[in-house]
Amino acid sequence: MKRDGSYGTLDRNMMTRTGREESTPMVAEPQHRIQTEPLTVADYERLPDDGRRYELIDGELIEMPAPSLCHQLVLAHYFAMMWAYVQEHRLGWVMFSPLDVELSEHNMLQPDLVFVSRGNQAMMAGQHVSGSPDIVVEATSPDSRLRDMVRKRDKYQFAGVQEYWLIDTKDRTQTTWSLEGRYYVEVSADEDGKAQSIVLPDLRIDVEALFAAAADR
Repeated sequence: MKRDGSYGTLDRNMMTRTGREESTPMVAEPQHRIQTEPLTVADYERLPDDGRRYELIDGELIEMPAPSLCHQLVLAHYFAMMWAYVQEHRLGWVMFSPLDVELSEHNMLQPDLVFVSRGNQAMMAGQHVSGSPDIVVEATSPDSRLRDMVRKRDKYQFAGVQEYWLIDTKDRTQTTWSLEGRYYVEVSADEDGKAQSIVLPDLRIDVEALFAAAADR
C-alpha cells in the first residue's frame, strides 16, 4: 500500500480522517480518535505506513491480522493449481495478497488470490488492481469468517466480480458463487464432488486433496 503520510493520522487504535497535520503530544498517550466520516481510496493511499495491513470497506478502515500457517499453506496449493491452469491456457494472471483491489471510491480490498483475464488487463495499469477481477478467492480465518461470507461477498457481488471462491479453512470446503445478472448464484460441485468454475470452465478442484496436501508437512 502506498503510504506518504500527507493526509490522515494514525494512532495506536483508531483512524480518523483529518484535513491538516496534527502534532503528537509529548506527554502521556495520545487520545483515541473516532472516525467521523467514511474514508476514500485517496485517503487510504495517503495513510502512513505503520507496517500493518488494512482494507477499506464502505469507508471503514479494518486492520487485517497476520494469517495462520494453515491459511497460508492452503492458499499456496490453490495458487499453484490456478497458476498452472491459467499459464497452460494463456488466460491471464493469478496474483496473491497483499495486493490492493479498488472496487469503488470507498472500497479497497485485499483478496487472498485474484485472477485477472487478458481481456481485463487494463485494470492492472497502475500500482494496484483498479476494477473488478474475474475471480477473487478468500480463505477464512476465525476473525474474518463472517466478514468474508457476508460483507465482502456483497462488495464483490455489487462491484461485478464474476466469481467468488470462499475457502473455509475450518470446515475444509470451498463455496463458489458465480454472477448471474446482478446477483451471485452458487455453483454446484460436479458428479465427483469436485468444485467447478464458470470463468475457468475446464478446471476441476479436488478440495479434499488440496487440504490434505496442505496438511502434509
